[in-house]
Amino acid sequence: MRQLGLALAISVAALIANSAANDIDWHEYYEHAREEAQRTGKPMLIAFRCAP
Repeated sequence: MRQLGLALAISVAALIANSAANDIDWHEYYEHAREEAQRTGKPMLIAFRCAP
């Protein structure tokens, strides 16, 4: 029974984390992202990638 409760808790946590990740509004342009970060008071995450 304890293992079932743990599995259920992990499943719920994964669902919550997944829905929160889908609510992120990603920006392609630095200036737009910086303006929104300043306006909302939220930090920025900058991901550098090589994409053709």
